[in-house]
Amino acid sequence: MRKVYIVTEGGRGDFYMHGVFSSKKAADNFVKALNESRRYCEHGSFYGAEVEAWTLNTANTNLYYSFLMDRSGDTRGYRVDIEAAREFMEFNPDGTLNGVRFSIQAKSLKHALKIANERRARMIAEETPDVLSERIVEMEKTKRSRINGT
Repeated sequence: MRKVYIVTEGGRGDFYMHGVFSSKKAADNFVKALNESRRYCEHGSFYGAEVEAWTLNTANTNLYYSFLMDRSGDTRGYRVDIEAAREFMEFNPDGTLNGVRFSIQAKSLKHALKIANERRARMIAEETPDVLSERIVEMEKTKRSRINGT
């Protein structure tokens, strides 16, 4: 597999990519010159530049599929992302379960739906979502009463 060498510097909100090199030696020479010049600079980077080796064409091709699935297995809409979304149970205003918002990493939407259906069936077999929703509502009431001191 072919590699490229990326010179990066900084962290979090202050992150920079200074260059991409075909050889580690060229990247190391660039980093050495950059860091040496920053040593004498009043406003130099706290982190210092460094080399990251990346293998070409190796991205994870499994994406995250997020969708709402109701108790019967019907879904409404979906979203594709590179990061997992938060999974949660969604309730109707009367407190009944509307469905479960799944975020599944899979090869395709069809694969994600298959995984979600297996999880849905397991949830129903182990304990019905309606019972789970009653427990969650009860937990929320307990939590509110502790906060309010009642």
